[in-house]
Amino acid sequence: MKEQNCHPSYGKRFCKVVSLFLALLLVLTAAWNGLYIHRNYDEDRITGFFREPKNSLDVVLIGASDISRAFCPGLAYENYGITSYPFTINGDAVQVWQAQLDETLQRQNPDVIVIEVNGALYSAADEEDYHMYQTAVERMALHLPLLSGTRISLIERYVAGTGRTGDLVRLLFPLYEYHSNQPGGIRSALATIRSNLLFGEDNGGVLTLRGFETITGKTQIGALVPGIEKSEKTEELDPAYEQALRRFLSHCRKMHPKTNILFVRAPHLFEENNVKMQTVFYRTNRIGQIIGEYGYPFLNFEKMKQEVGIDDQTDFYDANHLNVSGMRKFTAYFSEYLLAHGVEPRKLTEKEQEQWEHTERYTELFLQYYDRLQAEGSNGQDLFESPELLEILQGMESDSVKSGKAEVAG
Repeated sequence: MKEQNCHPSYGKRFCKVVSLFLALLLVLTAAWNGLYIHRNYDEDRITGFFREPKNSLDVVLIGASDISRAFCPGLAYENYGITSYPFTINGDAVQVWQAQLDETLQRQNPDVIVIEVNGALYSAADEEDYHMYQTAVERMALHLPLLSGTRISLIERYVAGTGRTGDLVRLLFPLYEYHSNQPGGIRSALATIRSNLLFGEDNGGVLTLRGFETITGKTQIGALVPGIEKSEKTEELDPAYEQALRRFLSHCRKMHPKTNILFVRAPHLFEENNVKMQTVFYRTNRIGQIIGEYGYPFLNFEKMKQEVGIDDQTDFYDANHLNVSGMRKFTAYFSEYLLAHGVEPRKLTEKEQEQWEHTERYTELFLQYYDRLQAEGSNGQDLFESPELLEILQGMESDSVKSGKAEVAG
C-alpha cells in the first residue's frame, strides 16, 4: 500500500520539475529576445527573414555575402515584381545550409531556392584562420527558436563534427553567453528592449531594405589572369567540405525532392598575384561536377560575365564582391533568368504590397545616397540597414516631399 501511495507523489514532483523547467525556459527565451541587441548586419538579416510574411517570397537566396551583395531584392521587385530575401550569413559555410534550407521551407514555399556555393569552397586552414563555420552556427543558433529541431540538430552536428564540446552550453543557452552585453545596467537594458520592440517598425515589421548590403568604392585591380574563366581545369575540394557538400545534396534529394533548388556562383575577380582565388575558381569547376551528380542545375556566373555585362575594371569593390554598378547588372540579368525559368510573382496581400512598395522607395533612396557618397570619393564604407542609415534615408524622403510641395506651390 505504501508503494502505491508513493507513485502519485513522485508523479506530481516530476510534473512540478518539468513545469518549473518549462517556465524557466520561457522566461529565458523572453529575456533573450528582449535583451539581445539586433544591430549586427548578419543578425538583423536573419531576424528579418523570420519576420517575412508566411509564403510571401518567390525566391530565397542562401549563401554568403557573395550573393547578398550581388542581388538586390528592392530592384528585383521594382523592375520584375519578384519578392525575394537573402537568408544569408557573411562567410556562410556549407555545413549550415541544411538549417537554412529546412527553416526556409517551414516558412515559405518559394518557386526556387538559390544557393551560392562559396561556403563549400573553404578549407580546414580557412576555418582555422577565419572561423566561418563557427560564426555561421553561432549566428543561426542565436536567432532560431530555442526549442527548434533545426536549431538543436545544427548545434549537435557542429559539436559532433568539431569536437568543441565546450561550446555546447553557450550555443544552447545564448543568454548565458551574452548576458554581459548590457554593461550600462538598467538604462542600457531598457534601450535595447526598446530597440528590439521597434525592430522593423519602419516597414510594418519587416526589414525595409530586405537584407541588402554593400560597400562603397571600386577595387584597384592588378593584372588579371587571361582567359581563366574559360578554363575547365578542376581542383579537389577540401575533404571535409566535399563530405559536407555531398551530405547536404543527399539531404536535399531525400527530404526535399520536389523543391526547385538552383546552385550558382556569383562573379569574382582573378588577379595574377592572387593564387588563392585561382584555386577557388578551379574548385568551383569541381563543385559543378559534384552538383551535377545529384541532378541539380549549376549556373557559374564567373563564366558568364560577358553575358551579364560585368566589367572587371568597374563593377567590383574587391575581388570577392560586386559593387552597386555590378549589382544592378547582375540583379537585372538574374531576375530575367528566374522569370524565364519558373518563377511566377505571386499575388500579395494589401499589407505585403505596401511593405514591398516601401522597400522599393527606400531602395531607390539608398542607391541615391550611395551615388552621393561615391561622388564624394567614399571608399570602403559599409552600408546596411542600420538605424543611422534609415534616419538618413527618412530625411531624404522628407526633403523630397517638401521639395515636391514647394514646386506645386510655386
